[in-house]
Amino acid sequence: MARTDLRGHKIGAVGDLIYYVRDGKQCVRRKPKKQKNPNTKEQRESRSHFATMARLSSLLLPATKEGLHKVARRKKKPVYNVFMTLNGKAVTAKGIDYGSLVVSRGWEVQNVKFGEPKLTTRGRLDVTFEPRVAKAGEPDYEVVYVAAVCPEKNGCRLSEPQPCESGLVRMQLPASWVKKKIHLYGFVRRKGLWTSNSIYIPLEQNL
Repeated sequence: MARTDLRGHKIGAVGDLIYYVRDGKQCVRRKPKKQKNPNTKEQRESRSHFATMARLSSLLLPATKEGLHKVARRKKKPVYNVFMTLNGKAVTAKGIDYGSLVVSRGWEVQNVKFGEPKLTTRGRLDVTFEPRVAKAGEPDYEVVYVAAVCPEKNGCRLSEPQPCESGLVRMQLPASWVKKKIHLYGFVRRKGLWTSNSIYIPLEQNL
């Protein structure tokens, strides 16, 4: 219900119009339409999918900050947005396909061949890979990373960068991760933050 002030200006609603005063002048605008938000099955699934993706993005941030940084800069987008775009299909109604998650993206850098990882009862993780020594004319500043993810403990650890000629990535994981499901991802980075596509590294454990 609109009222009239001492200067004759209308203030309030009349029908679908709202009257107000700005800088001493009479103004009018239409009422905003109510947003329809039916709680359909499709919308519930969409909200659930987005929430899961947001949690994954936050969980994997220690790895994606390194692996997706260059792509994000080229696209002029946050790492979060790039991750959501690349991994939308990895989350379905059946759950998360950790084997298809992308934590690093790049075609310019060749990845290395990873061996079978070993995890001790005290949480020491060793991941071997095929050493690669730069040939004449090739860049010799490549380093290898391994990211370890434990969803049950809501944790993600990124290894220290290891030279491609070393053949081994060693990292210490929390003892509480032992006997839990752990997912590993390896990738290579060159000078200038160019990275390879990440590779999923299966870790066999007696859970």
